[in-house]
Amino acid sequence: MTMKDEATKPEIRTIKTATSLRLSGKSILTHCIGCDAEGQVYLRVEANSAGGYFKPEWVSLAAIQKATENATYISAFHLRPVFTGKSTNSPGFMLAVLKAEGLVKLKDEKERTYVAIDAKDFLAGIKPLMEAQPDSGASTPVAAIKKGKKAAYLSHGLRRRVSFFRQRS
Repeated sequence: MTMKDEATKPEIRTIKTATSLRLSGKSILTHCIGCDAEGQVYLRVEANSAGGYFKPEWVSLAAIQKATENATYISAFHLRPVFTGKSTNSPGFMLAVLKAEGLVKLKDEKERTYVAIDAKDFLAGIKPLMEAQPDSGASTPVAAIKKGKKAAYLSHGLRRRVSFFRQRS
């Protein structure tokens, strides 16, 4: 990234932090939703509870929608153009975030293909967070995923995973 690109980057305010399962279901991702002064929405993967490097860069929802608008289905491959880094995990992790936020859903029974869902419900849900003052405490604090996978899975209501952890304990 050049100095000029750095200077023109908008300041993004985090309005929500949440956790979600990776697409494999084997670990937890922490992701953030943010907005800039013009109301543009951004998404970012913040942390990963297991292995897998990624670049925690903000990606605009508009860029994601543009990259996937003509696709009959969506896979991590379709998200590669929106990332400036070379991490091969970032697109797949972002697809997991989109799934968790209700912006994509599985296409039929195929395991790795998704279809886009209208973003109006998602945008309506985050609108109050966008309108809140930055110091009002309306944004969600960053979740500490150091608590361990068991606590994270329980907080997601995925009790079926608990038996897996009991067997390993």
